[in-house]
Amino acid sequence: MNGFTAFLRKEWMEQWRTLRLPILLVVFAIFGMTNPLIAKLTPEILEGLTGDGMMITLPEPVAMDAWAQFFKNASQTGLFVLLILFSGTLTGEMRRGTLTIPLSKGVARPVVVWSKFAITAFAWTLALTLSFCLTALYTRFLFPEALPRLTATATLLLWLFGLLLLATLLLSSVLTGTTAGTLLITAGFAVVLLIANILPDLHGWNPASLVQESLPMLQGMTEVSEIRPAIRITCFLTISFLLLAASLLRRFTPS
Repeated sequence: MNGFTAFLRKEWMEQWRTLRLPILLVVFAIFGMTNPLIAKLTPEILEGLTGDGMMITLPEPVAMDAWAQFFKNASQTGLFVLLILFSGTLTGEMRRGTLTIPLSKGVARPVVVWSKFAITAFAWTLALTLSFCLTALYTRFLFPEALPRLTATATLLLWLFGLLLLATLLLSSVLTGTTAGTLLITAGFAVVLLIANILPDLHGWNPASLVQESLPMLQGMTEVSEIRPAIRITCFLTISFLLLAASLLRRFTPS
């Protein structure tokens, strides 16, 4: 436990020193503040871009539009930024050989993997929570409507999918030892999940459903029970990838 705590402290300082965590928080804070503004101003912007002889009738923006923007930004650009920022968190140390010292002093390999996952998961949690709270605050100010049903639940499912990608990132780091290879495998895994989700028979079991069903869930078109198998598989894959990463790490580090 002492080794884990010490390595966790080291990882925490590393994320601040490299500015990964501050950058992530700033990006998600910007998303949180602009999600409702974009939803509110988009109709006016589109009307201003139309010519004199054209007329576009757009529905009045509502709170649902702001939350649709939240899930779009968080699940696309947000996850992309998360993976880019933390893609070198393990490969960098493997490349520089800085893992040799703590491992030679008795720090177990699983401690390395789990501490890095804990810090990246905390960063993802903090950033997503910040964006959620800012979106809720600004949406409440711009749209006098109640919070859409299952908004918090849909956000938790998005958070869970992000944890799976972080676990994939760590496993890919151990497998390739390079930042480019790590990103390539993680992105490829996500793409495969998205493509497979086209098949109706796999939809309820596919982890990608946790992201793609966010808006339908808010609109009352999807219930959590419909994707419960996907939740279980996501949790299973996340833990399995982390265990496998810890096991394979010995291939690249001294005994």
